[in-house]
Amino acid sequence: MTSASSAKSSGSSTFDIADDPLGPPPMIRDLPTNKRNVNIQIERPYFDPSFEDFSIPQQHSYTINRIAQNSDVFLLKGFLTEWECEAIMDEAKHHYEGGMTMAMSQDDRSSETRTKCNVAWLGDSRLGGICGMIGEAIEDTFLSGQAKDAPLSKRSDLQVLNYKHGGKFVLHHDDHDRMLTVITYLNGVGETWMPLVDVVGNDDKNKEQQNDVQEEEIQCGCLAEAIQEVKNSDLSPGSAGILVSGSIRDCSKDLQEMEQSGEQNITKNPHIVSVDQGDAIAFYSYRGNEGKKDWRSIHAGMPLKFEGEEGKWIATSWYHAPSLTANSS
Repeated sequence: MTSASSAKSSGSSTFDIADDPLGPPPMIRDLPTNKRNVNIQIERPYFDPSFEDFSIPQQHSYTINRIAQNSDVFLLKGFLTEWECEAIMDEAKHHYEGGMTMAMSQDDRSSETRTKCNVAWLGDSRLGGICGMIGEAIEDTFLSGQAKDAPLSKRSDLQVLNYKHGGKFVLHHDDHDRMLTVITYLNGVGETWMPLVDVVGNDDKNKEQQNDVQEEEIQCGCLAEAIQEVKNSDLSPGSAGILVSGSIRDCSKDLQEMEQSGEQNITKNPHIVSVDQGDAIAFYSYRGNEGKKDWRSIHAGMPLKFEGEEGKWIATSWYHAPSLTANSS
């Protein structure tokens, strides 16, 4: 990874958010939370089969909004085109060597954490290099210069997942030096819940309080403690953190009942963000100059209610910075 900029480092027990090498770069860092009409428009190269010269990429525009802070979460509206989404799904279904395989994930107690899901991994060269182009576009916008320049920094192959009815992925932290995660909703179906992020706008907060953050305020002790916090506080999707929802029809039964009764207006609820085909979310899983895990970024793939044969399709991009997270616990 290459970059022209870098971030400062500090050995103190507090750190300045503006200098966090594992957080968002300045271009998006200062976006206000939950101001849907305040966004940044980004252009990135893309290909389309209708182009007369397929060797020359065109420019595709998408917008970025901040939808949560502590941990930082951003909505990428219209990140991929419809053709790109369809091409990625088709590549995974029909052209992946050996076909898609069952996605196996287990926790430390060997309990199954992901169910009814198949996976394919698409390298940068797939689709004529389009997968790599998408990965580079994410790097250019969402990684700090220090993260891009750090030794051993890399991005994973594009992980394409297809969940069937009832499939889910329990609350988890992305771990394994994956400091940035971008989840793209390839067919606009499915739900992702981040129960511990803060959706309260930061406009009225004291700027000095925003910048001087105590590390103990950022971290739970471990994944078990973070999950226990969710249970102890009786947090639920739609009323805590952020629920990214592909469509109202796929919302949990509780949310459907709340919407029908008028108790919950999903379109105005700051805890619910609707996504369409091609939209994505980006979030950070480590924090600070010591590279500690930010347990507030734990998230879950909610049980799939949608009964359509196609199921839920997502593509996940991960960015690793092992030299910056080596001392994490």
